[in-house]
Parts: sequence; C-alpha cells; structure tokens
Amino acid sequence: MRALATFALMAALAAAAPSIPAFDRGWSSDGALVASELRCTACHAGPDSAPPGPALAGVVERFDPAYLRAFLLDPQRAAPGGAMPRLRMTAQDADAIAVWLASPQGPEPVRPLAGSPDRGKMLFHRVGCVQCHGETPLANLDRRHTHRSLTAFLLDPIASRPAARMPRTPLSPQEAADLASYLIPRPRPDAPRVPADSAKARLGRAAYQRLGCGSCHGGTKFAAKPFAGLDRAKDCTQADYGLSPALRQALAARGAPSPQSQLAALGCPACHVRGKAGPDPARDRFFELRQDTDLGDEGRLPPRLDGVGAKLTREALSAAIQGKIAVRPQIATRMPGYGPAQAAKLAAWFEQADARATAHVERVGRNGFGRELVGSTGLGCVVCHNLNGRKSSGIGASDLTEAPKRLRVEWFRDLLIDPARFHPGTRMPSFWPGGKASNRKILGGNADRQIDSIWVYLMEIDQSRLPAGMEDKGRFELKPEGRAIVLRTFLDAAGTHGVAVGYPENVHASFDALEVRWAQAWRGAFLDAENTWDNRFNPPTRPLGSDVIDLPLPAAVTGADGPVTCRFGGYRLDRKGTPTFDYDCGGVQLEDRLEPAGDGPLRRTVKVTGARDGLLVRAGVKHGRASIEPIGFAVRERESGGALELVAPLSNREYVEVVRW
Repeated sequence: MRALATFALMAALAAAAPSIPAFDRGWSSDGALVASELRCTACHAGPDSAPPGPALAGVVERFDPAYLRAFLLDPQRAAPGGAMPRLRMTAQDADAIAVWLASPQGPEPVRPLAGSPDRGKMLFHRVGCVQCHGETPLANLDRRHTHRSLTAFLLDPIASRPAARMPRTPLSPQEAADLASYLIPRPRPDAPRVPADSAKARLGRAAYQRLGCGSCHGGTKFAAKPFAGLDRAKDCTQADYGLSPALRQALAARGAPSPQSQLAALGCPACHVRGKAGPDPARDRFFELRQDTDLGDEGRLPPRLDGVGAKLTREALSAAIQGKIAVRPQIATRMPGYGPAQAAKLAAWFEQADARATAHVERVGRNGFGRELVGSTGLGCVVCHNLNGRKSSGIGASDLTEAPKRLRVEWFRDLLIDPARFHPGTRMPSFWPGGKASNRKILGGNADRQIDSIWVYLMEIDQSRLPAGMEDKGRFELKPEGRAIVLRTFLDAAGTHGVAVGYPENVHASFDALEVRWAQAWRGAFLDAENTWDNRFNPPTRPLGSDVIDLPLPAAVTGADGPVTCRFGGYRLDRKGTPTFDYDCGGVQLEDRLEPAGDGPLRRTVKVTGARDGLLVRAGVKHGRASIEPIGFAVRERESGGALELVAPLSNREYVEVVRW
C-alpha cells in the first residue's frame, strides 16, 4: 500500500525540465556546460569528461525504497529539476535495481542527534546554504530523505555526490542535525530494510548494465556514438531528458569546454564575483559578520575571484577550494570544500587564466626594516591588521602573517601600491602612491625594497621581534616546545654563518655553514634572540643553557691524504622542524642530521651519495670530553693537522654515530 501511495503522489506532480543552476542564473550560457551537467560525454566520447554521477553504495540507507523505485521510473516527476533522465525502464526493472542496490547491506546505521529547527533555520540563512538554494527550505525533501539520511548527507555530500555540485560545508554533527530538522520539519520514520532476494538482485544488476547506468554511476559504460558526430537537435535515443527549448538551443550550439563554465557549474558565483557572474543582490543581506568588527562590506562579503590565480599560490588555491583556509574568521558564511580532484583542476585553471610574470624578492638588508615599517611608529599596519595571532589595536583586519603563506609576492607588491585597484572602496590607504614611498628615511625611499622588506619580515616572523605597538619587552627567549627551532644568526662558536638548532628535549646544537661543521652543543635553555632581533651587528649570541661543549664533528668526508673542499648547500626541515644539512665534499653529496637520542646524547646520521676512491668518511676527531660511538661501522685513528681523526672507508650508505658528553 505504501508503494502504491508513493506512486500516486509522484503521478500527481507535474514533470519538469532539468534545472542547471549555472545556466538558469545566467552565470554561463555555454552549451559545453549543459552537456557536462547532463553528462552527455559519459556515454558519447568527447573532448571533456563528464562529472561522475552520484555514488550508489548505501543508496538505500539514504532513500526510501519506494521513493527509489518511483525515481528510477520517472526522475523528473520524483525530483523535479534533476539531471537524471528517464530511461527506457519497466516497473520490473526499477524494482529489481532497487533490490540489487539494497544488497548487501551494512550494519544498522547510528541514529542522529536530535536537531533544533530554529537553530537549523539560522544556519541555513547564515552559513551559505541560502546563496545556492534560495530563502525557503527545499521542497519535498521528506520524500527522499529521513532525518538520519539527510544529516549524514549534509556532513559529507561528496561521499555520495563526487561531482561536488553540492560541496561539503564545514558542519558539526549537531549543526547537521539542526539543519535536517529545519529542512524536514515532519520527518517520516526510517523505511524497513529490503528483504534479501538474490534472484531479483541478479535481475537488477543485469538491468543496470543493459540500461547503461554504469556510464554515470560506475561499471560497464554504454557504447554510444562519439559526441562530435551527434545531431544535437534531436532527442537522445536512449534517455528522455525533457529538455527545455533554451537547453536544447545551447546544447545544439555547444562549443569547446570552458573552465569558466566549470567554475559556474560548481556554484562559485553564488558567493563570489568573477567577471560578470556573481551573487544574487537580493540575498546580499545574508552575508553576515559573526564578529563585532568595523570592517564594513569589505570584511563582510566573500572575496572577489577576479585575478585570484595571480593572487594566490597554487598550493593556497588548492587549499582554499578544499575549504582548508579560513583567513576571514569574521565572515559567518563558511567556505565549503570541493574535494581534492576539483581543487587540483580549478587551481591549475586559475593559475593559467590569471598568469603573470613572477617577481624577484629583494633581500637586501635585514627584516628589521620590514619590522619598522609594519609597526605603529612606521606605517602603522598593525593598527588595523592582526599579526601572528596578536590582535590589532583597531578594526582587526586579516592577519598579515598569512600573506606569505598564501599570496604571490608580485600581487602583494601591487596591492600595497594601489589597494583600491583590488578592493574598490577599501579603507586601506596607499603608502606608495604611484609607486613612490611616502617614508623617504627607510631604505632611501626605495618602494620595491621597502615592500620586499615587509614581505621578508612576514616570512621570518617566527624568528623576529614583534613590531612597535605589539611587542612585549624583555621576552626574547626562544623555547622549543613540541617542535624544533632553527635560528640563523651570529653565534659564539659557529661564527657569522651560524645556524642554531633548539630541540624540545632541551639539548641543542649549532652548525657553522661557512666551515661546514657542527660547532657546539649544550643542555637546558636554548637562546635569547634579543641581540639577533635588535641589531644584526651586536656581539654574537651565546647559548643560554649549561654544559656547553665544542663538538668534535667536522664535515663528514675527508681525503685520504688530507682535507678536501666542502661547500654548504642549505638545509631542509622535516615535520618536527628538525633540519638536515646538505653539503658537498670533493664531489660527494652528504645529508647531515643531528638530533637528540634519549636523555642526553646526540645522534648524528650522515647519508653519502656519489662516493669515490681516495676519500674517507670522517666520524669526528678526538677532542675534549666528548666521545663518539660509531653504530654499525668500524673506524681507525689517524693523525691530521695535529688532531686524531676517526675515519673509515667511504661508500654510499648511511653512517650513524652517537655523541656523548
């Protein structure tokens, strides 16, 4: 009886043509968009691949079985506006496919949290749902979903809709339950599970393959004529899409695929402006601030996408499209995530579409010039902008520390010279109008060097003093907590090319990049950076801790007849911040790493590449109270320059030793 009632209800609905939001809202009239959204090239091979159809795994956990049968028979009556065509399917086919999709079934789903319709209504209009779906709840959702299935869908739409036309808005389980309660105010109970019927399931699988369902949903594809050879004025011979005249006309005139249409298909113009496409002005009021700030529309509205490929790095673009970057915490509308596949595609397109020449960052002088300019006694950037997690004294604009993590330096330069060009109506002034510096005292008034010094300061903020207006005086001690700290500075034992490495284990070391050697080790406190950050030409920095020793660890390769020339090549940091130093000795490449080994000693690992005859590995020299313990290789002593060196035959391998004192 329930199935009959559902069919009767479906029959009462008027059939509708597919609704393609990007086409209907005027963001794109490209026939390629229509062909893509209808998934024509899923069956008809073409220059662009069709987006994947909804995943069918667990579909009966999302939809009522009676609704699923009705939907399979006539998708436009069951879900008006959808892109699923009406296939040449019998009622027996629909019933068998529904049974096949229900087998096998997983464990009983967990019941969702109880939701609040009032909180759900607030979320719907506040976090961004309203921008795509309109001001009123979606109609007839209770025919497709239960409260449980809709809650699960809202938490991860891409799991069941991999084409990401519905992206994943960041929601907590409670928020998803609240939205589901608002969207389905009178939920029906979960449908009983479909009884197992292996014979009918086999018929369903056969019907699924015969009807070409696998072309969109995974499995055997329907072998159809290539898209380029189709007469697009005629109807599809295998499926009835119920196209409107406007969609027919666009499809017949289909041109080459347009990335701009792909942007529109994903719904980006619902919140962001790019070119002539953008949000509906009638819904502007739903862009709200969730923090009490004085940023006006500039801080309330999502950023424009014009030129974004020239603004953000490829990595930042990808992270933003996946919803992993939130640099505007004051905006209540939440940036959804479209998944890594869409992110990679769109980031590459933005970068290509908005490409411009890259700029060289002038690194003349210390970042102290940038610190002076950013501070309250310079240009006063921190009067409005937050910095490194610290609140500004003014309107709380975006944290400047995020700039080098996300922006391209050439765009940063252009922005500072003419902010209004990128943000019409912005409150941000230009301190370099026409490219001329208003402050002529710093760096001789050279605009490029001033701006680049700010960039360098922001890149090195973790190793730099806070600017005037934010600094806590007398708090310059560096404390490695949870991650190693690397500081390039003048060091007492490592000289003008010193690199200090502080470890959370409270044992530390310094490296001399000029002479290519480990210079010192100590325990306890790490370093006081006041001399470094105040003035580069202050006396060399000394260890803060105790138990300081000179390390007997020169470059790890030497010649059979004496030392060879070594050249430093920089260093790389792992996830814990521990550096690996790269250098070359006599044509041999070395990766040299020193790190704590338990309570007290240091463990050195040297990886050798390009070993050749006439060279030796040098474990160290006998010096002072430090002892060197080779692990897995034997050494011999030899005298060189008045010191006893510990050497061994050189080969391409890793050499490990422990240093105790």
